[in-house]
Amino acid sequence: MIVAQTTIRRARRLPVPGEITAFVGQRVEPPDIIGRASLPGEYRVLPVARLLGVPDEHLTEVCLYRAGESVKEGDVLARQPGPLRPRAVHAPADGVIVALSEGCLILEVAPRVVEVRAGMRGTVVGILEGGLAAAGLGQGVMIELTGALIQGVWGSGQGAYGLLRIVAGPDRLLQPEDIDVSCHGVILVAGTSLSEAALRQAQQMQVRGLILGSLPADLCEAVIDLPFPVMAVEGMGHRPMATATFELLKTHDGREATLIADMPGRWQPGRPEVIIPIPVVDAQPAAVPWAKGKVIGEQPAPPLALEPGARVRALRAPYAGAIGTVKKLYDRPRPLPTGSRLPGAEVDFGHATPGAAASETAFIPYANLERVE
Repeated sequence: MIVAQTTIRRARRLPVPGEITAFVGQRVEPPDIIGRASLPGEYRVLPVARLLGVPDEHLTEVCLYRAGESVKEGDVLARQPGPLRPRAVHAPADGVIVALSEGCLILEVAPRVVEVRAGMRGTVVGILEGGLAAAGLGQGVMIELTGALIQGVWGSGQGAYGLLRIVAGPDRLLQPEDIDVSCHGVILVAGTSLSEAALRQAQQMQVRGLILGSLPADLCEAVIDLPFPVMAVEGMGHRPMATATFELLKTHDGREATLIADMPGRWQPGRPEVIIPIPVVDAQPAAVPWAKGKVIGEQPAPPLALEPGARVRALRAPYAGAIGTVKKLYDRPRPLPTGSRLPGAEVDFGHATPGAAASETAFIPYANLERVE
């Protein structure tokens, strides 16, 4: 989906139910904390007897703590005197010893407090209670804003916010010399793809994120390990970003944006996306018919609403990423080269293929189209 201006609602969730610090009607900025939760500690089993070379039955003789006692990271849990240098086992983290059994010390790591930030500029329009209001807990908040929305095909994971900066157009690869010290802490936009050297340079300059036209498949593994998010608008390969998409990003060059490069999972629909807040004078959030436990704005997408003349983008080859105009709608399924039959639309892609002598028209299933507004 590519929309120049619309009302966007996004949920910001805690990993587990916890304390919600934001309130309905509050204006939030990306770094603002909207809630915090305590993640349960894990259990660590330390084979103390084996590490110190003593029989299991001598475990209590070498341990310096007993079950129920608290320890700090680095504390000596057990020690075995030796003729030259005594051997010792240290606590890997803060926690509580829960048992000494069969030569092992079992440590319950202390719970970890996690804070979730708003991640975008907007207004809190609802609290995600999930039936936990009576316990004073919540699952997150719903944030609403007016802005531009550009969804991609592939994301590396993670999320970030920062200023957008256009560094390369759709006509050339992003190169290392395009990324200098001025790119530190910003989200870079490149209209096509990038070289491996440019990827290393981006990491060295500590950019906040990357929005690319496409990503070479051989760089996918390296990108996933980066400390910042990467989104490929058109997916894998060497395809340039659609002109309309690039021009929309170009109009917001220098503005703050939120990049959410999460990929959808089996139980979590959605697509990687970039959200660009647009200031609206005296704008007020739309009235939200909030119901306890109900999440607004996360329902499955409604059926694609199209009419002749609508601008659309194809999501699958051979026209993946191409933008065209709907000429005719077909309600009855039509045969495809794969042998399946699906309803779709006849789309005029203009001169989508370089060197084409005439305008290209193709039948595209509705499932492979998204509207461009």
